[in-house]
Amino acid sequence: MAASVDPRLGMALRELREGRGLSLRSLGQLAHRSKSHLHELEAGLKAPTVGTARHLDRILDAGGVLARLVDAPIDHAAEADELRARVAASDVVNALLERIEQGVDDLASSYPTMPRLIGCRWRGGGPGPSGVPRASCGSGTEQSAARRGKPMSSNSEW
Repeated sequence: MAASVDPRLGMALRELREGRGLSLRSLGQLAHRSKSHLHELEAGLKAPTVGTARHLDRILDAGGVLARLVDAPIDHAAEADELRARVAASDVVNALLERIEQGVDDLASSYPTMPRLIGCRWRGGGPGPSGVPRASCGSGTEQSAARRGKPMSSNSEW
């Protein structure tokens, strides 16, 4: 894996591929790479080596665009300027940002005072319908008491 990769590499690869009318599968066949590997490069999940970037440059006739994005120093000042410009151009108003900040502060302030569920253990079987891992917290009565912040027995830890 490359030491540093410009985060714009994935977008550049996708634009070059789509600009030439190639699917991931067809580029994979031309470049002798798997479709899933190319997808991971485009999504920024994996970083290509300099050799892979040069190879894709040749296949896509990109003139070294991709290779320059691998092991190139990242210009953090330029990225910060781009982010500032995006925020300035967005329709998010300061009042909304202040309300979000206040909500986060309120939540963080109340977190230490929230009751802790007692007797909970993670169950096997993967996540529940909401994607959250399933927890087993004893009987329904124990769960209700825990939600109200009341221990069921005198030996509970609070």
